[in-house]
Order: sequence, then C-alpha cells, then structure tokens
Amino acid sequence: MFKRLMLGPNLKATYKFKGDVRGAQVFRNQEPVEPIRGGHAPMKVYVDNQWVTLKDVADEGFYVFDVEILRPNDSGAPPSIVVAIRDLKSPKNLKCLEVPKEVVAQAWNDFEPFYQQDRPQARFRRADPNAASDRQPAGSTEFLRDDCTWS
Repeated sequence: MFKRLMLGPNLKATYKFKGDVRGAQVFRNQEPVEPIRGGHAPMKVYVDNQWVTLKDVADEGFYVFDVEILRPNDSGAPPSIVVAIRDLKSPKNLKCLEVPKEVVAQAWNDFEPFYQQDRPQARFRRADPNAASDRQPAGSTEFLRDDCTWS
C-alpha cells in the first residue's frame, strides 16, 4: 500500500495463477495414503477493482484424509507427512513439501476432544514434536528425492 501511495493512486496490481493441480499424493512415513475423497476442479476468479486485477481459471485440488494419518508412533513422535503435487502444465515434475513435525503434532493434538467424546475406546496418545523418532526429513532420503522439487 505504501508503494501505491508514493507512485500514485492509479497503480494497479495484476495477478495470475502460477499453476494448475493435476493431482496430488500424500505420504505418511514414506508410504502412500489414499484419500477418503478428493480430486480436482476448476476454480474461476474474477476480481477487477481499483487495486487488483485477477481474471484467471486454475485447477484446484481438494483431498480428505482420515485423521489417523496424523497419529504419532508409540514414543509420541509425529509421522513424516509429505505432499507431492503434480502440475497440469508439467505433469512429470512434482512439487513436494514435508509438513513440519510441529504442525503435524498440533493438528493431531487438536483432535483429543474428538477422541474423548466420539471414540473413547480408541487409545489417544498426544504427539510430541520433540520425542525421539527414527524419521528422517523426506528430502534427505531416497524417497522421492529425484522426482521432487522440494519446498
């Protein structure tokens, strides 16, 4: 906003989507996990005002997984969760990212009230991102190393 004020009120930002999702795969501890539901569909955005212009269509991906994907190991260490995204324009290139262990642990721990109320027979162990784990960062192993651009 500061730049706009300095350069004049007629400065308008123009945006464009960078990619389209052809598909995505999620891995838990280097093993593929199938979604309960998901896919991709076009997302149309049309914004044209005094500040921004964005007129584009992109394929967006949406996937639903069972919460068990986040369950920690017996020591309480969160699992490694890697998301590999395939772009429609470059289907041979995967963009991969590993969800930080602190985020995985917090997401799992947020389900504790659900387990207490709706699944009391299921043993709930809180995740501890500082617990000892044998997991290695996904980008440092052979797992998907050659197929991915890591973020």
